[in-house]
Amino acid sequence: MPVLSFDKVTKSFGSIVALDDVSFMVDEGEFLFVTGPSGAGKTTLLRLLIREYAPTSGQIVYNEMQIDTLRRSKVPALRRSIGSVFQDFKLLNDRTVTENARVVLAVTGVPKDEWATRIDNVLELVGLSKRADLFPSQLSGGELQRAALARALVTNPKLIFADEPTGNLDWDTASGVMDLLVKINKEGKTVIVTTHHKTLIEKNPDIRVIELNEGKLVKDTKPKSKKKKEKEPKEESK
Repeated sequence: MPVLSFDKVTKSFGSIVALDDVSFMVDEGEFLFVTGPSGAGKTTLLRLLIREYAPTSGQIVYNEMQIDTLRRSKVPALRRSIGSVFQDFKLLNDRTVTENARVVLAVTGVPKDEWATRIDNVLELVGLSKRADLFPSQLSGGELQRAALARALVTNPKLIFADEPTGNLDWDTASGVMDLLVKINKEGKTVIVTTHHKTLIEKNPDIRVIELNEGKLVKDTKPKSKKKKEKEPKEESK
């Protein structure tokens, strides 16, 4: 069942068309790569999904909410259900790893008696339990991205949208972050990752890929495992 659908979505900024008549659906629990060159419209997808932008035309439905017509008062609830991760981490430099997660819980209204358990659980998941009291300046690039993932996960969102999460990382570190995203997906989260990292995509052939170019969706490639399953002949009933 689709958890997200874009239906003929266009987003323009004056004479610049960032997305042009884009349509696709994402099933609950699916992992999706969104790729394309710089300026293709990948980040615009995220901004539309969290209702930072409104589409110029078309319809966006997430978790049975019509985002393009969503009232401003409903936007915080929408954003609580989506964990956003950015290339530049967007961590608070004067707060520890734990405190960065705690800020999100406070802002989103999670009951205070749940904070410690939630934070402990996500830090264990991303492998930062022993780095919980460190500040961003004391972390490596990979640890910074893991801290950003922990912060995104702490509200228990249905969907994780990671915008170029490996863009500033070396290959080994990027692979580790990718492995973590796959692990998160296997635990039931829907995961969408924008990337221009072709090697990352090639190393993960079982993940669906949609490609944007100049704001248009030009390719939608099914996972190899799904293609193989579709080609298998059905057993004849006796």
